Amino acid sequence: MDTLKAQIQRLLKEADKFNYENFSTKSQYGFPERYSPEWLSWSNRVFVILDSSFKDNSSPIKLINYCKQIQVFGYYEDKFLQLKSFLVNALKSSISILEDDLYHEIKYDEVIQPDALELVKMIISRFHLVARQLKIRHSNRVALEINDEYDTQDLLHALLKLFFKDIRPEVAVPNFAEKNSRLDFFIVDAGIGIEVKKTRESMDAKELGKQLIDDIARYKMLPNLKTLVFFVYDPDEWINNPVGLENDLCQKNDTLNIEVFVVPKIY
Repeated sequence: MDTLKAQIQRLLKEADKFNYENFSTKSQYGFPERYSPEWLSWSNRVFVILDSSFKDNSSPIKLINYCKQIQVFGYYEDKFLQLKSFLVNALKSSISILEDDLYHEIKYDEVIQPDALELVKMIISRFHLVARQLKIRHSNRVALEINDEYDTQDLLHALLKLFFKDIRPEVAVPNFAEKNSRLDFFIVDAGIGIEVKKTRESMDAKELGKQLIDDIARYKMLPNLKTLVFFVYDPDEWINNPVGLENDLCQKNDTLNIEVFVVPKIY
């Protein structure tokens, strides 16, 4: 409980730095247009930590559900203040519950800490939103573009650091014949490995699938690896059937779980 309480107290402290001027970019008319990366990261952490720790009928969850209904884009400061107030009150309410859970609002039967794999899934699912946001710069500054696989790895690494302390990049796989057999990221405490792919015109779904199958054969030899996550970044939508690719390769067994995420998806 103390660890969770410390996380929530840290989020409360971080809330003080946000105001109407810095929580979003503004349109030419002065209205909020897009969330800033800092606000997006902070509010996502609030949602993930509270949702994973408190029951659906608890006061913190009711408050963050209200937040999801507040429309701030196109409105003045009062809407932002309302949104921030609900989030801050949700955090304060959660601390009170941790100190005295009178109405049994904590998920005692579940892990209090946010599940590591769920955090990785959340980061990957929102990666494209962050990448798009980085293209919008103040004063016509040069956009931060994700042009290749290395750019994708760098941004993902930065986002992972929001939630995980021990992230090992470029982990060598022992006892494998091929050279340069290295896993992009290994989150040691959670036993989660992440391999990044960025699609391109010259790589069709068949070729990508073959690469992933070969990677599974390589990386399953890595000691202490429990879950292998493939993050396929497909911003130009070269993969016609992303759900099919995910379904074909995802698997769960006693030795190694395989998760595949193609982002963004077209339907």
